[in-house]
Amino acid sequence: IDCSAESSEFKIISKTINILGITSSRLKGSSTEELLSFLLRYFAYDKLKTLMVLDNIECLVVNKNKFLLSSLLKLNENFREASRNLALLFTANEKEFENLRQSIKEFQRVPVLRLKRYTKEQVYNIIKYRISLLPLHLKFSKSSIERLAELSTSYEDVSLALSLLSSLILEAKSTRKEEITQSDVDDIYSKTIISRSRESFTLSDEEALIFNVILELKGNESLTPIKSSLLWETYQKVCERKGKKLISYTKFWNILVQLERKGLIKRDVKSFGRFGRSTLIFVHNEPNRA
Repeated sequence: IDCSAESSEFKIISKTINILGITSSRLKGSSTEELLSFLLRYFAYDKLKTLMVLDNIECLVVNKNKFLLSSLLKLNENFREASRNLALLFTANEKEFENLRQSIKEFQRVPVLRLKRYTKEQVYNIIKYRISLLPLHLKFSKSSIERLAELSTSYEDVSLALSLLSSLILEAKSTRKEEITQSDVDDIYSKTIISRSRESFTLSDEEALIFNVILELKGNESLTPIKSSLLWETYQKVCERKGKKLISYTKFWNILVQLERKGLIKRDVKSFGRFGRSTLIFVHNEPNRA
């Protein structure tokens, strides 16, 4: 289950139930808590061994109650019978694990596998598999797939390759192209990444405000890259000056994640020795100011 693709804990549990093919009249009108209890009872009494993979688990931390994540982390304590048949695998951006640990106390008691980013070969295989699923008579040259993998690996984001792939398919349909070459990939990359501006995206008011604060700080040459701590402090001052309601620190981090996924910024965690660690923020290709 991709947590970033689902808008609520309720939808994540519902999708899991649908994938398992569970049907029951008792599910209609159930709350999130009731759905989860039903699902765990199913695992408790069913003999089918199941691996449940929750991708982008950091998205669940945004929820104020954190009910689903906390419940799953306490599975061995509260639902021992279910835990015998159910294994859980959480995956997240490596940069988000420390934030997860600070937000969910139960994370302190469980081992966490720090997954590294995809290799170029892995991204290549992912793209090749996605292409094989296309119901189109559209050919991709080997060099074009390699180029998609290279670009995505450089940005440490496999979603970039999939986004470019979608753009290539749409353009091929409109121009009736039969084969995608490396040159086509470079052209679409130039249009959607290098020359794109903030107007290319639909940003919420909070995302636009934080992105504009980033651009303001970027205007000072002595502040390259930008430290997340400085961004947070500056954002607070801007909200106070404009009389805007301050969002929580967790939601602030989630917005940075969204801005990075949209390719507007890039984050990198750096160690400063005895001064601790800090997240540095880079602006991609100097987008136009909002």
